[in-house]
Amino acid sequence: MKKSVNLKASGVVRLIVFLFFLFQTDVGFSQVRVLDSLLVQYNSYTSQKNDSMAIALINKIAFEYRNTNADSCLWFAKKAYQYSDSIGIIAEQTRALRNISLAYIKKDLPDTAIYLLKKGLQYAYLCDCSEIEADIYNSLGTAWYFKSEFDSAILYFEKSNDKFIAEGNLESSAGTMINLGVIYENTGKFSKALENYHNALHVYEANDFNAGGKALAYYNAAKLYSQ
Repeated sequence: MKKSVNLKASGVVRLIVFLFFLFQTDVGFSQVRVLDSLLVQYNSYTSQKNDSMAIALINKIAFEYRNTNADSCLWFAKKAYQYSDSIGIIAEQTRALRNISLAYIKKDLPDTAIYLLKKGLQYAYLCDCSEIEADIYNSLGTAWYFKSEFDSAILYFEKSNDKFIAEGNLESSAGTMINLGVIYENTGKFSKALENYHNALHVYEANDFNAGGKALAYYNAAKLYSQ
C-alpha cells in the first residue's frame, strides 16, 4: 500500500513538472522574459482598452501565470472573460474560462475547474474552436487526474490527443501522450505507459520541439525500465 502511494506521488510530481513545459511555452528565464514583455504591452496599451487585441493579450498573460502565481492567473483570466463577454468574443471567452480553470487546478480545486471546463466546452462548440477544445480536454484530463479519477483522466487525455492530431498540433499531442503514460504507469499498465512514452519520443525526435518535453519522455521511460 505504501509503495502504491509513493508511486502515485511520484507520478503527480512528474505530471506537474511536465505541465510546466507543455503548451508551446518557454521555461525558466525565457518564460520570465515572455511574461515581462506581455506585462509591458499590457501597461502601455491594454489597461484602458477592452478590444479584441487587448483581450487576447490579457489571456496570454493569464496563461503565463498559470504555473507561478494562481492568483494573478485568476485575476487576468477573469478580466479577459469580463471584457470578451462585454463585446461578444466567444473564442477569447472560452480561452478565459480555460485559464480560470487552470488557476483553480493550481489552487487544488479540481471540482471547480471541471465545472468551468465543461462550460468552456459548450462555448468552444459555439465558436467551432477545435484547438481550444483540445486544450480544454487536456485540462479536464489534468483535473480528473488530481482527483485520482484515472479512467476519466485517460478518457479526456485521449480526446485531447485526437483533437491535437486532427489540428496538426504534434507537440501538444506528444505532451498528452506523456501524461497518458504517467497515468498508465501509476495504474500498473506498464506496457501501455511505455507505448505512450515511446510514441511521444518519436514525435519529439522527428520534429524540433520543446527540449524539456523530450527530456521528460526519456526520463519517464528510463525510470520505468529501471523499475
